[in-house]
Amino acid sequence: MKSKKWTLSSSGKHQVYERIVLWIRLFLSFLKYLLCCIMKRLRLIVQRRRKDSEGSSSDRDDENDQCKLMSLGNGGLASRPTDVGNNNTNQSSSGSMIETPLVSALERDAEFLARLLRAAEGDPHLRVDRLHATPAARAGPNYMASITRMHLFGRRGSQEHSFRRVLLVKRQSSGVGAVTTRRSKRSDPAFCNEAAAYDVVLPALRPPPSQPPLPFAQCLYASSHLLILHDLCQDGYVMADRRQGVDFHHCRLVLQTLAKFHAASLVMKHNDKTGFERMRTHIQELIFVPEAVPVFGASLENSLKMAISTLKSWCGPEDVALDDAIHKLQMLQGQVFQRMVQVITPKEPLAVICHGDFWINNMLFRYNEEDKTAEDVKFVDLQVTRYASPVTDILLFLYTSAERDVTRMHYDDLLDIYHHQLISSVSQLAPSAPAIKLTDLVNEIERHALFALLMVLLLLPAVTADSVPDDVIHNNNYETADQQSSLELQKKGCLESTKECLTPRYREHVRDMVLEFVDRGFI
Repeated sequence: MKSKKWTLSSSGKHQVYERIVLWIRLFLSFLKYLLCCIMKRLRLIVQRRRKDSEGSSSDRDDENDQCKLMSLGNGGLASRPTDVGNNNTNQSSSGSMIETPLVSALERDAEFLARLLRAAEGDPHLRVDRLHATPAARAGPNYMASITRMHLFGRRGSQEHSFRRVLLVKRQSSGVGAVTTRRSKRSDPAFCNEAAAYDVVLPALRPPPSQPPLPFAQCLYASSHLLILHDLCQDGYVMADRRQGVDFHHCRLVLQTLAKFHAASLVMKHNDKTGFERMRTHIQELIFVPEAVPVFGASLENSLKMAISTLKSWCGPEDVALDDAIHKLQMLQGQVFQRMVQVITPKEPLAVICHGDFWINNMLFRYNEEDKTAEDVKFVDLQVTRYASPVTDILLFLYTSAERDVTRMHYDDLLDIYHHQLISSVSQLAPSAPAIKLTDLVNEIERHALFALLMVLLLLPAVTADSVPDDVIHNNNYETADQQSSLELQKKGCLESTKECLTPRYREHVRDMVLEFVDRGFI
């Protein structure tokens, strides 16, 4: 008997094919769902490990600080109190410091702070009985560090006289968002630059006890992620009005003080050249380096473009000088950053340690109570300290911070004042050092005029802005204004909103400055 063959009709074959396709689709859908679950789980694991890594890094930093504190009695940083600068801008990301608790363990450790004060004041009996913290800078995406004011109350000396001391505690932010922001704004190098200035540079430049100290506030502690500084506001120092600018008396005081600071470099370079070269390697150029091109290169080009547009609005058919200046500025477009790199390169023998961001918001004045005249000035913000020509500080200050008539009427007088103080300070501490002639400074100014012009154009929108948000400049919180660096102020307040933010003060300042540069032969 022959076996019967089973065959499927065409409709049956179609049903089988449909079921196979259905099962394949179901399997693929399940596989896709499974892969999605796996990827989601992996992302969570990566994020968790990243947070753990940042947390452990912060813990290690605090452990390193504790280890460093143990050396206070054996020549550590705080055992040799130094006159160093308060910082800076512009300027931290949402950090871990302005949180709950307000500050991390070291900052709220009364014994830690007491030991710093004992070392700084040379008082083994000093004790801190009570302290509380208040924010000096609001956490936000534009800040590179968190800053807290620590109010300390205690007793000093064997007689236990009561005291109150205010310190500024600045910690580099460590959150995930802060890390991203720091990378984009190069704040890691900026913080390290500032710490190196406090820890190495200013102590090396410190003059002998017979001479006035350098114009910076005392730094009690400095590491690569933590700075503890004396609060200058406690001593009556306040910030001047950037919109109004400072008069001739203020400018004379600033340039005399700046000359003393610059002279310290020339003195050390003559007396201990090897030590000076070793010291200056601890700071680095932060702005005019290849890594900064995406941020500062674009900002410089944009600020030049705005200035040219402003100058064109002033230029009439008979303004030959202004029209020629516009043409020369237009020729710089597209190569601003490269030209700035060439100009800022230090040239001997006049190169010194420069402030680097020397404008009105980075200095504090103390006034005489009787006649209200400025009697002293301190400099703050050392994030962009650099080794360069001293005239970079001079020109940046004069054309961003002085009243507009001051430079036109007293430019030569102020240059003479600076030069006289410079040679006087150098001759006192290094009598055999080569004499610095006024013509040397004039030649330096001519060589750096382009740098000064472009940097001033970069800062002017911030300097002349009608208002700045309270979280940037508030109640003389100079550290807040400083860490929101002047470049960030300009970028946040003006570059991103083009012409609408440019005030009449900005337009007049640009015109007057360019015409003055033309008259002096700088353009």
